[in-house]
Amino acid sequence: MDFDEDLGCCACCGCLCCCLFNGICNLICTLIVILGIFIFLFWLIVHPTPLKFSVTDASLTQFSFTNNNTLNYNLSLNITIRNPNRMLGIYYDNIETNAFYQGVRFSSQTLGPFFQRHKSTSFLKPVFNGQQLVPLRSDQISEFKKERKDGVYRIDVKVLLDVRFKLGLFKIGKVEPRVRCDLKVPLKSGSRTLLVNGFQDTDYYEGKKSRNRISSVNTSSGVVSSMKDVKEAVKEHFENKFKEDCLSRPSLDGIEINTLSSEESLSLEVPFSEEEIKEAV
Repeated sequence: MDFDEDLGCCACCGCLCCCLFNGICNLICTLIVILGIFIFLFWLIVHPTPLKFSVTDASLTQFSFTNNNTLNYNLSLNITIRNPNRMLGIYYDNIETNAFYQGVRFSSQTLGPFFQRHKSTSFLKPVFNGQQLVPLRSDQISEFKKERKDGVYRIDVKVLLDVRFKLGLFKIGKVEPRVRCDLKVPLKSGSRTLLVNGFQDTDYYEGKKSRNRISSVNTSSGVVSSMKDVKEAVKEHFENKFKEDCLSRPSLDGIEINTLSSEESLSLEVPFSEEEIKEAV
């Protein structure tokens, strides 16, 4: 009798544990579904859109190396940040701009915090001025001499940010985006720019840059880097390669050429006779 009671008690405990486990699983599934619906509604209503960073102007008045690999530089940038969101404001708690040459950071500047309203554009004006030891390899020195000859230097700018979002009265989230831009900046001498086209607007991007493209082309009038000018330069190059220099071509006018009569043409289509086949064999 006691044994049967123990079995009944164990069965009840197992059933209770099973019911409790199923209840917890159902609760978790319900919470996941509710959270998914909330995220979908949030995205549908707020529709968050990435910020757009652009360099609208760059001024490089000094960029030279001394004999001990010390880089002397003076670079100023105009950076625009566009917030296209219609409901999200942006708190920029920290902004650090870094300038790199040949993969080596030669200067950095920290800009003060500020708040950006929705659907607005803010402007940053970092200035990099001073000198920094930048050791270069022999191939990098050759690249620097080539850029010095062309008057255009490849400078990478990276911006590190700490941002938060404002939705109504609430401050939500905290992210640390990293953006980068590869610039081709012409050197200025006094009030004259040592490049015909000057600096072209450049967008920032995140992640790795695609190398499968033509970024600049050397032409008879100098280096061109904008997409439109590169296309025109490539088109002109191949047009000059394949165009016909001599337009006079030989003519057959006035020359008598022997032709077949209609009867002779028809005779070519007549089937071979048995005698002709035997003769040929």
